[in-house]
Amino acid sequence: MEQNIRELIHKFHLEKEENLLSDILFELGNRNLWMPGNFKMEHEDVQKCMDAKEGDAITTAKDMYFTTDYLRSGEELFFPLFIAKEDSPEEYRNRVSWMNVTLNQAASLTLKDDTLAGLVVNAFTEPFIITREFLEYLSNKMNSHVVPKGTEISFMQLDNNEESLRFGSVIKDFADSDKTFHIRKIYAAIFEREQETSYLIMIDAASQDYEIIFRQLNFSLMKAGKWKYPIDFCPWSQAMEKELVNFGLRPIWDWMRT
Repeated sequence: MEQNIRELIHKFHLEKEENLLSDILFELGNRNLWMPGNFKMEHEDVQKCMDAKEGDAITTAKDMYFTTDYLRSGEELFFPLFIAKEDSPEEYRNRVSWMNVTLNQAASLTLKDDTLAGLVVNAFTEPFIITREFLEYLSNKMNSHVVPKGTEISFMQLDNNEESLRFGSVIKDFADSDKTFHIRKIYAAIFEREQETSYLIMIDAASQDYEIIFRQLNFSLMKAGKWKYPIDFCPWSQAMEKELVNFGLRPIWDWMRT
């Protein structure tokens, strides 16, 4: 799998095809990546470590902090990620500490630091840069939007056109392949409110799994191509399901019918 990502990045550098970008993000989003950095300890705890013998366990007196080792390219700073530690030079990887993170976690940390221009994967071999602007775009797609009180809204069944059929097919394939999250139902609709229109996806699953389900399904939809409307995700609630049913909608996928 690691080699597959490297091959996709190499091909992207050669061909610059947009569909490859979706493939790379999909692969990166479904694995843990390595983040280099350094642990910061108070002097008291550093001394305890120095005095300890091999095999000893110590209890820290103060908090320890892991600070990411940002990398510079010209005037810009980037949050570094590596597919494997071995994708960095030996001298570098031996002088830093390492932590496993997901792409989603790294993106969130990057956006919290205004000094960063984005994140970079495998900076020392074939760098794959994800700009801050693109991370913000992905973040906005994943965030729910507040609809002001009193707004007139409507939900419509997906049209029977090529895009809607393709959109529904991606969702059904994702649910059919699920072996981890035990998804119960998925609703998909066209959501209209005032001058805005979007696709709305509501998933009935365990609440602790929503973030990763939404992220993985979003990558699947990105990988499938461009869409006419932006995509909003909504956790299941009894009230929301009742609202959708009142508009005549039925689940696009239901485990009891598969």
